[in-house]
Amino acid sequence: MTRYLRYLPLAIVAGITAYASYLHGYHVALRYGELREIARLLPISVDGMMIVASIAMVDDRRAGRSIRPWAKIGFLTGVAASGSANLAAAQPTIGGLFVTGWPALALLIVVQITERRGRPIEEPPPIPTPVQTAPAQAPSVATGALKPLNGTRVARVNGTVSDEALRVKVAAARREDPLKSIEAMATLFGVGKKRITVALEGVSA
Repeated sequence: MTRYLRYLPLAIVAGITAYASYLHGYHVALRYGELREIARLLPISVDGMMIVASIAMVDDRRAGRSIRPWAKIGFLTGVAASGSANLAAAQPTIGGLFVTGWPALALLIVVQITERRGRPIEEPPPIPTPVQTAPAQAPSVATGALKPLNGTRVARVNGTVSDEALRVKVAAARREDPLKSIEAMATLFGVGKKRITVALEGVSA
């Protein structure tokens, strides 16, 4: 249904052009000595060719095909023949030439509007979104890390103080206070007394 409504304005203009060119062509054919019977048919052949060519061009364009060359040739030839007949029947004035030539010109414009599509609007390229990289995460340190000693913390592995780190801290604690007890260091570093004892043995070795 939408397709037929789209062609309706073209059909109306084509009908008006056909009627005007038929009368002009008929009288011009009689003026140049053509038989009355033939003079009645000549304009129909011209208008019919223009209508068929117009429909073919519109169908090709709507279907996404290139317009067949013979459709263009037929339409332009028909416009030229119809326009010539209109001008031949016109009064030899500028106004007369314009009035009689208008139907063919109107059909030409309407066909061009119908068969040609406007250029698509070019949208601006999208602004690239900056890729946000997640900040590198520091190795997790269990809550309740060991109290600082000399401004540092004892490293933990999976929440447990590593033996090497504990040995280093125990050695440093002994150097600071040779009399510091195993219980005090266990409380300070948050580990058991047994691990402090093992660390002290490693320091003494």
